[in-house]
Amino acid sequence: MEHEYKRLFAYLKQEVPSKGLVDRIIATAAYKNKKRAQVKLIYNAFIFALSIVLFIPAIQYLGREATQSGFFQYGSLMFSDGTVIAVFWKELSLSLAESFPVFGSLATLSVGFAFLFALRGIITNKVGLVASHHQFN
Repeated sequence: MEHEYKRLFAYLKQEVPSKGLVDRIIATAAYKNKKRAQVKLIYNAFIFALSIVLFIPAIQYLGREATQSGFFQYGSLMFSDGTVIAVFWKELSLSLAESFPVFGSLATLSVGFAFLFALRGIITNKVGLVASHHQFN
């Protein structure tokens, strides 16, 4: 089968690419990469701004949830009396685990991770845009 392909291609006329074809291909690829980096930069900037706006309410929600569940009261026992910890450490640790504000912590952590993800994307896309601008202009 491979022999048949070689024989087929031996009869075909080889085309010579036009002048400047390679330059046009590279310019088109650079243009598309620049546009893709710009779209990613806009997307990451939106996520960044949204995470900044949502961070304060997430912290406030975490504080309300921790106060309502009694997490701060159980936590303050750890620092108020050392004998309480020595005698009732099992009960105290279970009470802390039970009153831990899981949803508020998850909300705050997810907003924080979105902030870091967007910041990383902004930095990498901004560096990519600057590098592509200097490379092809």
